[in-house]
Amino acid sequence: MSASKQKRVRQENREETIQKIAEEKAAEKRKKKLKKVRNIVIAVVVVLVIAAVIVINSNLFYTGIPAITINGTEFTAAECNYIYYTVVNNYLNEQSDYAEQLGVDVSQVLSMMGLNTNQPFDEQDCAMQAGYTWHDYFYEQMRVSLEEITALYDAAVLEGFELTQEDLDTIDLNINDMLSAGLLYGYNPKQYLAAQYGKGVTVDTVRKMMQMSMVAAKYEQQNQESYTFEDSELEAWYEENKNDYDIFTYRQVNFFADLKDIEEPTEEQTAQAMAEAKARAQKVVDGTTDEESFDKLCLENGILQYTLDNSKRVNASSSLEASYSEWMLDEARKPGDMFLAEDSQGYSAILFLEREDNNYTMRQVRHILVTAEKNEEGVVTEEAKAAALEEAEGYLDEWKNGEATEESFAALADEHTDDGGSKGTGGLYDMVVKHVYVQSFEDFAFAPGRKPGDTDIVYAEIPGDSGYAGYHIMYFIGEGPIYSHQIAENALRAEKYNAWREGIVGNAEYTFHTGKKFIG
Repeated sequence: MSASKQKRVRQENREETIQKIAEEKAAEKRKKKLKKVRNIVIAVVVVLVIAAVIVINSNLFYTGIPAITINGTEFTAAECNYIYYTVVNNYLNEQSDYAEQLGVDVSQVLSMMGLNTNQPFDEQDCAMQAGYTWHDYFYEQMRVSLEEITALYDAAVLEGFELTQEDLDTIDLNINDMLSAGLLYGYNPKQYLAAQYGKGVTVDTVRKMMQMSMVAAKYEQQNQESYTFEDSELEAWYEENKNDYDIFTYRQVNFFADLKDIEEPTEEQTAQAMAEAKARAQKVVDGTTDEESFDKLCLENGILQYTLDNSKRVNASSSLEASYSEWMLDEARKPGDMFLAEDSQGYSAILFLEREDNNYTMRQVRHILVTAEKNEEGVVTEEAKAAALEEAEGYLDEWKNGEATEESFAALADEHTDDGGSKGTGGLYDMVVKHVYVQSFEDFAFAPGRKPGDTDIVYAEIPGDSGYAGYHIMYFIGEGPIYSHQIAENALRAEKYNAWREGIVGNAEYTFHTGKKFIG
């Protein structure tokens, strides 16, 4: 190889070496750059993860973003959750009261409804509405409730309606009572409110929603109480609607087609049995001139004494049977009229006695109920009745020997009455109407010549496991409004109120936002 050729080869090798070095440097530079970028990306991801954890573990989603807008007012998930869990608690309280009436544990009632409070609501089908989970149901009730509160609150604010200082103090007292209850269970305020109403709910949240709810409720109540009606309006309304409210007293005895010994009766057998039932009923209808003859003819035509003793009916038109309601409502009806009514099972002999138009004053009374104890067989003995009477007489003597005022009677009632419906109200029944209470109670209240302050002891008995036997110590307060006027006023007031409320609440508009997923 010549010297020049060797020189050229060395030159080429040197250039290749320089090129390789340059490429290696470039590669190393790219590697460092990629590493730097990767480190930056990792750092950003770590920061985002940390931020996400902080956000998830904070109350931001519950308090920082809107969940729903109603008529232009935004509500957070925390505010919605206050209403949501208020709806839940109200429902559970209602079921608890119902369970208490039945004498069973509330879990049994909830189980019948398919609700287990120890399981997520969104995993349980709702018995209240097809296709809904319990979460869906409570969610919808929350939305409706919040719509109503917001619409009424906005209307109240426009009219300048404000809560009194007493109202505000009541809210503060309720909040303090709530937090004090939490402290008894070892919860601080934040923990207790979160446990009761969900994450993000604070004292300020509760106060705001309580104030809105109270404004809405009191504004609504103020409107309801603002309506006034003249007696002429009330009388005209009742006259127009009397067939829906008048009370009918009559005797009804049923003569059934006798097919009890025939397993599958033919048409001929059914027709024959119906004809025989009609013939017996017709004899009563044709021969009755008064209640005495009605009873005699019924007994002669196969009616048992027990059935006859329980044949009297006192009903409003809504409870009249279709087979004779039109006849009963005819204004030509007079006491002693008879009617033969037919249904699919036989015939009835109907004796019309009286139609009442509710044109009487309601009565106001207080009472103390002393029940006679039942023995192990569930029977009230004569000895138990005597003991109850002696106890009742003792209470009445105690009252007479004391101040002998309405107030002292009320205090005695709260202390001793066995009537859960009036315990805590001084034994008060201030709208007593006819045909609702036990006869002796009603007879005292409506006795002619009754004066305020009159007292007496009356015996009453309702048979059956849920019934009672005992004595009512009665105290007469006075007379109230005319009952037919009260019926008319209630209806007219409801009509006006419903129209007013629909005009406010019926136009409410809502829009859900991202925060809705954090409700419930």
